[in-house]
Amino acid sequence: MRGLTKKQKEILQNWFKEHKDAVGLFFRIEDCEDFDILDDLREINDFEGIVTHINNYLSDLACEVEL
Repeated sequence: MRGLTKKQKEILQNWFKEHKDAVGLFFRIEDCEDFDILDDLREINDFEGIVTHINNYLSDLACEVEL
């Protein structure tokens, strides 16, 4: 099963730092107007289910902040 690359995770972490108030435990990029990096992430490594992986990764980051 494919997953996010290290570079993609770095980009997501940087985006999260700037937008952590918009990210909740059940984050969906489809509902976020400020998520403008999807094309960049797909350019690095596009695969079926990438949106789900991104949503889950950002939700995990939000959980870590809450702890």
